[in-house]
Amino acid sequence: MRAGAARGWGTQERRGWACVEPLVVDTFGCLIGQLHKRATEAKRVREKKHEMAGRNCSALARRNPIPSLDDRVRFEEARHRYFIDGHLFSGPSVTALVASTFDGVFDAQLIIKTHLPNWRTNSTSRYHNVVAGLSDDDATDAILEMWSKANKLGTATHLSFEFLLNDESPPASDLDVSVEIAQFKQFLTDFASLEPLRTELCVVWRDEKSDLVTCCGQLDALFKCRESGKVAIVDFKRTLHDLSSEAPNYGKMGKVGSPLEGVVKNDFSTYSLQQSLYATMLAQAGIEVDACWLLKVHRELASYELVQCADLSKEARQLLATAGNCCISSAE
Repeated sequence: MRAGAARGWGTQERRGWACVEPLVVDTFGCLIGQLHKRATEAKRVREKKHEMAGRNCSALARRNPIPSLDDRVRFEEARHRYFIDGHLFSGPSVTALVASTFDGVFDAQLIIKTHLPNWRTNSTSRYHNVVAGLSDDDATDAILEMWSKANKLGTATHLSFEFLLNDESPPASDLDVSVEIAQFKQFLTDFASLEPLRTELCVVWRDEKSDLVTCCGQLDALFKCRESGKVAIVDFKRTLHDLSSEAPNYGKMGKVGSPLEGVVKNDFSTYSLQQSLYATMLAQAGIEVDACWLLKVHRELASYELVQCADLSKEARQLLATAGNCCISSAE
C-alpha cells in the first residue's frame, strides 16, 4: 500500500488539498494584511491626537501622553476654541473665568486717555518718546501699535519656547525674540534638573455632580524634577510689568461675592489664580502639581526672572464649582 493511502490520503485527496492550501495561505495573508492596516491606522490616529494635543509641536505629547485629556480635548488654533469629544465647547475658558472674578475690564482707549498727559510730561516714562510731539489721535494710534507689536512678540516668544522644549528649532520669523530665547536657554541651564513633560497642554474641569466639562484651558509648560519627581507648571511672560505680590493694583479688587473678594487685583494675583486653576484641573486628571511659577523674560531685562505664584487652589476649586454646566453644540 502506498504511504499516502495508508494514512487515508488518496491521490485525489492529495490533489484536492493541494488546491485548498493556497486558498488558506491567501486568506491568512489577507487577514495579516488587514490587521497590519488596522494597526497602522490606529497608530496614525494616536499620532494625530498627539499632534493636536501638542498644538504646534508633538514630540512631548508623543513621549508623555495623558489619554484622559489628549483623547478628549482638542484646541483649534485659528479660531481659539475647544472641542470635547469632537463637540464644540461653549463654556468658559480659564482666562474668561479669571476675568469674571476681578473688577475692571481692560479698556485700551480709556487707559491711554487717562495716562496720556502724564506720558507727555514724564520723561522717565517708557511711553514718553512714543507720544512726544504727536496729537492725541496720533499718540493713541502709536501706543496701540506699540501694544499690538508687544502682543505679537509675546506670541512669537511662546512659540519659540514651545519648539525648543520639543527639541525643534524655533520657526523663522520677522520678529526678533533672540534675547528672550537666550534668557530661556539660560533658565533651562540653571534648572537642568527640570524635565519638560508637556507644552500647550489642554486641561478641563468636569463638574463633580454631572461629570460634564464646565471649563477648558491651556497651560504653557509642565515640568518634572528629575531628582524629586515633583511636578511644576511654568507660565511664560514676555513683559516688563512688575509680577511680584507688591505690584500696584490701582484700586481694583476681587469682585464682591467671588472667591477672591478682598484680594487686590494685580498681575501677581491674576496669574496666581490662573495657574491654580490649571493645577486644580490637572489634579482632577490625576496629576498633582507641587508649584506654579511665572518665567518673566524681555529683551530689556538683564536676565530672566522667576516668580513663584501664590497657592490659590482653594479659591480655584470654589470658582470652578460655580462654572456651571457646559454648553456643547453640534459635532464638527
